[in-house]
Amino acid sequence: MNTAPISVDIIIAGGGMVGSMLAAALGQLGADGGANAPSVCLVDAQVPPSFDPGSNPTYDLRVSALNHASQNMLKNVGAWSHILSRRSCPFVSMCVWNEAQDAKTLFNAADIGEQQMGHIVENRVIQLALHDQIKQAGNVVIACPDSLQDLRIDSNQVVATLGSGKEITARLIVGADGANSLVRKQANIPITRDTYDQHALVANVQLAGLDARAGVRTTASAHGNMTWQRFVPSGAQALLPLADDRASIVWYHSADEVARLVELADAEFIQELSDTFPTELGKVESVAQRGSFPLAKAHAEQYVKHRVALVGDAAHTVHPLAGQGVNLGMLDAAVLFDVLVNCMEKQQDYADIRHLRKYQRARRGENSLMINILDGFYRAFNTQPEPIAALRDSSMQLVDNQKMIKQAVMRYATGSGGSLPKLALP
Repeated sequence: MNTAPISVDIIIAGGGMVGSMLAAALGQLGADGGANAPSVCLVDAQVPPSFDPGSNPTYDLRVSALNHASQNMLKNVGAWSHILSRRSCPFVSMCVWNEAQDAKTLFNAADIGEQQMGHIVENRVIQLALHDQIKQAGNVVIACPDSLQDLRIDSNQVVATLGSGKEITARLIVGADGANSLVRKQANIPITRDTYDQHALVANVQLAGLDARAGVRTTASAHGNMTWQRFVPSGAQALLPLADDRASIVWYHSADEVARLVELADAEFIQELSDTFPTELGKVESVAQRGSFPLAKAHAEQYVKHRVALVGDAAHTVHPLAGQGVNLGMLDAAVLFDVLVNCMEKQQDYADIRHLRKYQRARRGENSLMINILDGFYRAFNTQPEPIAALRDSSMQLVDNQKMIKQAVMRYATGSGGSLPKLALP
């Protein structure tokens, strides 16, 4: 057990995708030869499972839909090439429809002059790619596996005690430690949370993409590099395309039904998919993994306190319908990075709440809007009285028929439009 405290400028508690993004961005300051680059300690509770390029290991159950803004961030910190050398799948189109009225809205990347709308990437691939970059930075150390156990916030520093017994002092601590954030709790920041009456089942499946007898591919890919989502009375059904004719299936249903589906034998589960999902799913040949999680939305009343900032799920969680959770968190990291760098250039105390509030003002309203949009989307597709259902379906048709509206929606969702922080720009 270490008795002498370690001193750094910034502690990032949580080595998931968002915390690692911020650490990699701060690491670039050191890699670029910045003499005044801050010293950083990234505290990560779990080492991501290894994945050597070309090794083609088992697919992760947890995947993320990275939009253009997130991809730009990964490129700008040098991590995108590490992702491409491992495994990812671009998606070029997205279809959303309601089974009851067959009201469809189709989005194509070509409609906004892009080659793709984003990439579906396994979470561990994103983390490993960021860690590859962090390890090259002379100003960032990774405490892993380790975790925050206690936090004291003083007027001039924070003192973090880790599970290993190490004590670290810093000017600023960033809570990137997830929905049950200890940083948020120790900083006494309130959060409002609401649960939904559905759970999500996630499954990794192999789709039929080859003619087994002829040994030739029947389509460019079994899933056509399209992500889609269909709404039925019991909940949404979705597909996220993965490489090698694999796909991530997301099935929203009641908690009891999801629990039943998770426990089925593979053959029985595949039959349930065939009976319940639309024909767009194609033929499922095998199932690799299954898991489930409850659905909730939450929003911290503050993102910052003196010497404390929250990012990602520590600050907010959204309904996963549109897969925007990770992209919102990445933007948090990018905006906070801009605020920190601006303070450093002006030789200001970036841990002072007067400066940290710039980050809060930039992100809390944006995230609140997305939380409410996704909540409204979820509720609109639940069973509704006929007049509301008709308005919902006509709105979908309006978006599908109006090119300018559709393009605006796509640019916002893909992170190609609006005001973006420097780290998220091409």
